[in-house]
Amino acid sequence: MTFLNTRAPAGHKLCIHLRAKEMYYTQVILPAHDDSLLKAGELDRNHYWCLKTCRPLGPGNVPLSMDACGPDRECYVTERPST
Repeated sequence: MTFLNTRAPAGHKLCIHLRAKEMYYTQVILPAHDDSLLKAGELDRNHYWCLKTCRPLGPGNVPLSMDACGPDRECYVTERPST
């Protein structure tokens, strides 16, 4: 599973700045088609951090989650800018 191609429970793509430790090891363990962690809600109970702030709060000191970091936030980005 690649998390940047995964959709949050609310339906939007994940922000490229959102991180959780599972994003680093489950891709190795789980087959690409296995989204059982998302279905079980496991990732939504975990500790998140934002690459923009390097804290568990996003810009504006707003808490992070898969659903909270969506299109309604000014800092939300789904693709890296081309150089």
